[in-house]
Parts: sequence; structure tokens; C-alpha cells
Amino acid sequence: MKSDKYLAFSAGEITVYCSKSVRENVQCSLLQASRISKSERRGNTLYINTAFSTRKLYEAARRDMTPAPEDKLGKSEGIYFKNVIIGDLPRHFDEYRELIEQHDIKHIIVNSWEFANRSYGYKEKALFGLMGFAKELNLSVLIYSQAKMETAIVGEMHRGGLGKLAAIADDIIWASYEADEIQQKAESEKLSPMKINELDYAHGEMSISEFGELESPKLMEKEAILTNGLRVRSTGVKATEKPIPSQKSKHIPMSNKNRALLAEYEKTNGKAQLPGESFRDMFDRVLGKILSENSAIWEPGERVREMLS
Repeated sequence: MKSDKYLAFSAGEITVYCSKSVRENVQCSLLQASRISKSERRGNTLYINTAFSTRKLYEAARRDMTPAPEDKLGKSEGIYFKNVIIGDLPRHFDEYRELIEQHDIKHIIVNSWEFANRSYGYKEKALFGLMGFAKELNLSVLIYSQAKMETAIVGEMHRGGLGKLAAIADDIIWASYEADEIQQKAESEKLSPMKINELDYAHGEMSISEFGELESPKLMEKEAILTNGLRVRSTGVKATEKPIPSQKSKHIPMSNKNRALLAEYEKTNGKAQLPGESFRDMFDRVLGKILSENSAIWEPGERVREMLS
């Protein structure tokens, strides 16, 4: 089963989630708070709002959270909401600690790092204060940012972007609300007999694959995705058809596994980025080549496994 990136964090660490806008940060962070509350993880969540007004956050929570809050934001399904004035995140650390101790808080979410601190001094205080919460109280601290993560590397300073936050982060993860909303909708409909009967392939020809799974020609076609000009089904089998011209190529995910592949490639072939080429374009080009040359279901080599461990 595919792991949920919104639950892919560790206690006692800071995890950074990046998206393309402040609005998407708020949407993704609310979705994460909702998933944590329904997961098997112990403890409640302190959700710190640094970006939206109280009214806008309430509207967003009513739209994006399941179940939606019924009245004003305070406590909802194991989530405690705290609204702070833009730029004043570190001024309330004593209050945060009191809430943590009173309500068995195990997770802290900051929905916008860019609007959390009004100055460099505030940013430093917030950074070390949150790190203190993570280490001293064994909390999971989840911070959202709209910084470009193409050049961000865990454990290294990120100039002009995440800064020291990248250096102390346990992981940096890309979040996309649009993709998550589609996935969540599909998952919610997956077990509904009514929805299953509405699908055009539900009554079509079915067969058993060599792996013991149900197969349908129409279903396999619908599962085909476009990745860097190649159509690859979710089963890992390359489709023989040419890409549909009307569809736009999706970027290859900048996961730790793919970054490790790129690093191994550059050790063998030298610097991959061409003059005038963006890092994003280079990443898609090189990883597309690597993935197309290898088998559809990739098994990492020993060196890559060591890098990922």
C-alpha cells in the first residue's frame, strides 16, 4: 500500500512541506491535520495559523476538512487551533507550551513559515523554539512553506529559501492539494457499491493477472499515467500506445529515491545540468532517461539503498 505523505513524519523531528502558494499551504495543512486526527497516531494536534484571518481559516476548514468544524474554530476532532498575528509566531511560545502540556499535544502544524516571523531575529527564535519543542517534548513539528524546493537538500542550508530550516529538517516533502483532493475523492468512492456500479468498466470483461489481481482492459487504460512523455500504468507495465497529444507531461517527483538516482548518475557521468537548462528540466530529462532505460519495476542498487537508508 502506498504510504501517506501526510503521515510520513517522525516524532522529535521537524518535517517541512512545500507547495506553490500560501493558499495551498493552508489547504494541505488542514488536510494533514484531519488525517492525523483519524490516524492511529497518539495525541492531539496544535494547528498554528500564521497566514489567514480567523474568518478565512474557518471557511477553508469548513471546505477542506472531514468532518468539517460546525462552529468557530477552537477544538475540533483532536485539533486545537491557535490564530496568531502575522509575524508573531515566537511571541506565544509560553502559551504553546501550556497548551501542549494541558491537552496531550503530540503534533504541531505551522501553516505558513513565510508569514510566521516579522524579522530575522524572530525567525531565529521561532526556529530554535520549535526545535526545542521537538527534542524536549518529543513532538512532531510540521512546517509549511512556499519556498522552491528544487534546490533544497535535507541537512544543508538553503540560500534564499528555507535557510536553516532545511539544515535541521528531517525531511522536505512536496505537497499538492489538487492532486491530494483527487486521490482523496477516489479513495472515498472506492468502497461504495453504488459508485462501483457507475464505472463503465465494472460490468466489462475481467480476468485474473499472473499476480492474482483482477484485471480489466478498460481499467488498465484508465490507470495509465503520463510521466515525462512515457505512459506507465500503475501496475508498472509500460503502455505501448503513444502519449495523447492533448495531455501535458507531469513532472517526475523529486523524491529521495529519485534524487539518489540522479546523484548516482552524476557520479558516473559528471554534472548533468546543461548550460541554460533549469534544474527542474534537467531532473525530468535525466530521470526520464534513467527510468525508461531500466525495467518498469525498479529495484535500487546497493549504493542507492545505502544512500536511502
